Amino acid sequence: MGSAMVQQILITWNGVQNKMDNRGLYTEKRINWLVVFTIFATAYAFFRTPFEFYIFYIPILIIFPYFFRHFNLGKGYLWIILSLGIAGIFSVLTGTNTLDNFLKTYISIFFIYSFYYYAFAFNGFKVEKLFGLYVKFAYVVVWIGVFQFASALIGFTPGYNFKWFLNKWTLVFSEGLLRVNSIVSEPSQLAFVLAPVLFISIYNLMNNQVFMFSKKKAYLFIIISLLTFSTHAYIIILFSIAFILLRHISLPKTIILLVSLFFAFTYIYANFDLVRKRVDDSLLIVKEYDRIHDRVFLMRLNSSSFALLNNYVVAIESFKKNPVFGGGLGSHPESFDKYSLTKSVQLPFEDFNKADANSLFLRLTSETGLMGITIFLVLIFKFRFGDSSNMKRWIISHSILVMMIAGFLREGHYFHSGVPFFIFAYIFNYRQGQKEKEKQVQKRKILNTTDKHEVHINYGGSR
Repeated sequence: MGSAMVQQILITWNGVQNKMDNRGLYTEKRINWLVVFTIFATAYAFFRTPFEFYIFYIPILIIFPYFFRHFNLGKGYLWIILSLGIAGIFSVLTGTNTLDNFLKTYISIFFIYSFYYYAFAFNGFKVEKLFGLYVKFAYVVVWIGVFQFASALIGFTPGYNFKWFLNKWTLVFSEGLLRVNSIVSEPSQLAFVLAPVLFISIYNLMNNQVFMFSKKKAYLFIIISLLTFSTHAYIIILFSIAFILLRHISLPKTIILLVSLFFAFTYIYANFDLVRKRVDDSLLIVKEYDRIHDRVFLMRLNSSSFALLNNYVVAIESFKKNPVFGGGLGSHPESFDKYSLTKSVQLPFEDFNKADANSLFLRLTSETGLMGITIFLVLIFKFRFGDSSNMKRWIISHSILVMMIAGFLREGHYFHSGVPFFIFAYIFNYRQGQKEKEKQVQKRKILNTTDKHEVHINYGGSR
């Protein structure tokens, strides 16, 4: 009876999919807009148990069967998925993880990452179309952020507090000022998801360019990113300026920018208590790390700094148990319950970032060990497009690179905020750039061959 019911459900689902396909609902424009929508749709969940079912899962469920029927997954991608699966099963067998935690994370990773891989395959692995739609969507999101900030200034509550329709959304004030997060769940996540357009904005202003959008839009992207008052934004700005300066820029401009940065940071540090506390706490942790089990010392930290320190301790302990494979995908909450500082020291702090470890580096260290960290670093270095003679590819590559660096340091989600979308954009942008470079080389060879051939042609002149 059970197998017959499952078979009937599959037949019905395939019938629905075929009808949608025949009616032309799977058009390129609709699919691409839905793909980009998933990047920003993290602030609403339909239910939270036995797992959190976010609104961005809906487009994935609708489009995935169509993708599955028409496209294939790459062998390299499948080998990575298989390796993570084998390591995860090993962790369950050795008792460092539970089967439930592993399956929830592994199945989510497989389907969501496969969905974004298929999305680029659907577009012929050409990055510009989907990346261009992301920029357009980001522009709408920052204007909602402008409306939110303005509403907070005039006291219009429904205009700045979106909890009335987004149940995974957080309202945050700092020193009386709203930390902008638009329709994204948290201010730090908004800064994170805006990282590529923030890099492009800084590039455009530093080089007097209008790549992908105007200078007015560039100023807007930068202002909203800063109004998140998020560490993400400062990390992204710092690395963006560094990469752009390292490419090539005149010495006078470099000096002016560095001096401006110094005074800007000094002003922010002196006038924003949130930033000053985080900087001071970070320096304090480095200086007095040997006191991490001292309650008096820990009580001096703010909640954000404590969360990062606590998850660092948990990740290191998990890594020590299995340096090669870590505790397995989805195991960080298990490790947290064993090694959290709150287990040995009575503290008023909650279990912040228990699920995502507060940074991708810490989560990979905790859950995948050297294997996961190696995969991530190889991905960054192998697929970075460093040839600045092709500026379009260079800009897209580095706009995503600063996002990945920010995530590596301060964002622990594997697939929220379109992380897999940008990972595949990074890879396929590199491959597309390499193909364009090869075409240029072949074109030069043909031209050189033609020139040499023409030199030896006898046009009937005298001997």
